[in-house]
Amino acid sequence: MLGPELRESLILIGFAILLKDYLTSISLLITVMGGISSIFHYRPNKWIRNISALLLLASYWFTYGRMIDPEVGLNFLTSVIVIKMLEKENQRDQYMIFLGLVLLISAGSLFEKTLTYTIFFIVSFFTLISNFYIRLGIKFKLKDFALLFAWILPLSFGLFFIFPRLMGPVPFGQANKDQGQVGYTPNVELSTFSSVISNDTPVFQALVDRRIKQQDLYWRGNTISQTDGWDWNYTGIDRNDSHVISEVIIANGGVYQQIRMFTKEDFLFSLDSPSQARIKNQYFTLAPPFTLFQRRSHFTQRYEVWTQMGSRASSEDDLKTYLRSGIPPQEKKWIQEKFKSKTGKELSEEIKNYFNLNQFSYSLSPGVIPSFKVFMKDKKNGFCSHYASAVALILRVKKIPTRLVSGYLGGEFNKFGGFYLVSQNDAHVWLEYYEKGLWTKLDPTQWIAPQRIEFGSEEFLRMMNKSISSGFNLNAIPYVKEARHWFAQWDFRFYQFIEEVDYYAQEAYLQRLNFRRQWLYLLAPILISLFLLFYLWQFNFRLRKKNFSEEERIWILFFRKVSRLTNDFNKNSLNEMKLTLQLLDDPKKNDLILILHLLEVHSFQGQGNLQEISLKLKKI
Repeated sequence: MLGPELRESLILIGFAILLKDYLTSISLLITVMGGISSIFHYRPNKWIRNISALLLLASYWFTYGRMIDPEVGLNFLTSVIVIKMLEKENQRDQYMIFLGLVLLISAGSLFEKTLTYTIFFIVSFFTLISNFYIRLGIKFKLKDFALLFAWILPLSFGLFFIFPRLMGPVPFGQANKDQGQVGYTPNVELSTFSSVISNDTPVFQALVDRRIKQQDLYWRGNTISQTDGWDWNYTGIDRNDSHVISEVIIANGGVYQQIRMFTKEDFLFSLDSPSQARIKNQYFTLAPPFTLFQRRSHFTQRYEVWTQMGSRASSEDDLKTYLRSGIPPQEKKWIQEKFKSKTGKELSEEIKNYFNLNQFSYSLSPGVIPSFKVFMKDKKNGFCSHYASAVALILRVKKIPTRLVSGYLGGEFNKFGGFYLVSQNDAHVWLEYYEKGLWTKLDPTQWIAPQRIEFGSEEFLRMMNKSISSGFNLNAIPYVKEARHWFAQWDFRFYQFIEEVDYYAQEAYLQRLNFRRQWLYLLAPILISLFLLFYLWQFNFRLRKKNFSEEERIWILFFRKVSRLTNDFNKNSLNEMKLTLQLLDDPKKNDLILILHLLEVHSFQGQGNLQEISLKLKKI
C-alpha cells in the first residue's frame, strides 16, 4: 500500500503533467523535482527553500511581466505547495499540505476542462481524504468512500446547476507561445525568424455537420493587408463590419461548425469565409474580410459559424490598400520583366512555373530571409509565409489587389465524435486576390509542398523531419489511435455538456421556475454551509465511534497541546518527551511536565485521579 507522502507526491506530479501548458518550465521542473525529493524524504535547509521561492517569483515576473494574473496565481500556488512539502515537519504542515492540494486541484479545473482532468480530480480528492483519515489514526474503508461519493456527487451536481453563472467565462488562457514555434499569429513577420519548430498544442475543436475534404480545411483567422515589402502587419482595415440579426438564414451548401477554443487568440476561427455566426446569444452576419474579431474583455470559448464555401463576391469601393507593395523600384522592374500575364489565374500559373523551374523548396529552417529579393534570388526556400508573401507582392505589383490570410490548414478528424482537432502545427498562411468582384483563394504551398495539403501537418512534419519519422510513433501501434479518438469524443461531449449550462441557459431555466437570480447568491452559501456542517458531524461521529477510554482521550489531548508549542516532539520515548518539554521556552512547560508525570504515574502505577488531570490540562 502506498504511503500518504508518496500519494501526495504522485498527485502533485500528475497535476503538473496535466497542466503543463499553463505552468512555466521552471514550475514544472521544481514540481517534478520536489515531488521526487518528497518521496525520498529529502528536506533541503530553509536557506535553499527561501532562495528557491524568491527565484521562482522573479521567474514569474520575467515570464509574464506582471504578478496579478490567473496563470501566475496557478504557478505560485503550485510552487508554494512544493516548498511546503519539502519543509514538512509536524502535523500542522500535513494539514496545510492537504488543504493546499485540495485547493490546487480545484483551481486546475478552471483551466483544464476535460474528462481526463475530471477523473484525475475525483481520484485525487478521495486519495487526499483517505490520507487525512490515516493521519488521524482512523482507517478509511471502502464503505466510507461510497458514503462520501453518495452525498458529495448530488451536492456537486446541485451546485453546478444552481450556482450563479458569469456572463462570460473567466479568461484563463495558456502560457505565451515561445518565439520560433509553429503557430498562428495575426501578423506575418518573416524577417525575424530563421526557423520554426514543431508545436502540437491544441488550439480548437470544430464539430461540423459533414466530413470536409482535406484540401478544403482552411480555417480563417484574420486577413493582413499592410506590408513594408516583406513583413505584413494587421490593421483596422482587416476588421469586418458585422451586423446583429434575429436569426440565421443559410443558403443550400452552407457548412455548420460548432467551435470550442482552447487558447486565447485575437481572432476566432472558421472554415473558409464565414457568412454568419452565433456568439453567446447574438447572431451576426459578416461582411468582407469575413473575420471574427475576438473581444478581449469578453473572451469567447464556444461559438457557432455558418460558412459558404468557395469564392465570395464583394463590392469593394477602395482597393488601393491592397495594391501597395512597399518594395523598391528595382524589384518592381524585375517583377514586370519576369511575369507578363495580366489576370490572377494566368499570373499564378506563371509564378508556379517560375518556382518549379528555379527549384524552389519548402523548409522549416531556411535561415534569416530579410527581404523579397533575398528570397527570390538567393535563398529560394522557406515555409508557407515566405511563399504567400512573395506571391502576394508579385500580384500587387501587377495591379491585382491581394491580401494575406492567417489561420490553419487541416486538422485531425475524430470519426467517433465527428469533429476536427486543430493544433498549432496546422498553422498556415495563404492569400486571396480580388478580380471581377470576387475574392479568390490561392495557396502557393500547393505548388511547392503538395503533401502538406494532401496529408496534413502531422504526417508532413514527420516526412520533413527524419528524426521524427525514424522515432517511435505511438499511433503506429494497432488500435492505439482508434482508442485515443474514442476517448477524445467523450472528452469533447463532456466539455459540450459543461459549457452548455452557461449564463443564458441558466437564465432560461430560472425564468421557467419564476426564480430570481439574486436568490442564488443566498442559496449557494447556505448549501455550502450545510455541506460543511454535515461533513463535520460525520467526522466527529467517526471519532466518537472509536470508543477511546478516558485515559486515551487525555493522552491525545496532551499530545495536541504540546504539538502546538513545539515542532520537535517525539511520542515514542517518555525521556525524550521530558527533555523536549524542559528545553521548551514557554511558561506553560512546567505545568506540562507535571501533567506528563501524573499521566505516567497513572498509566504505569494505576495511581492518580484522571478527572483532576483532565481539568489541569484543559486550563493550559
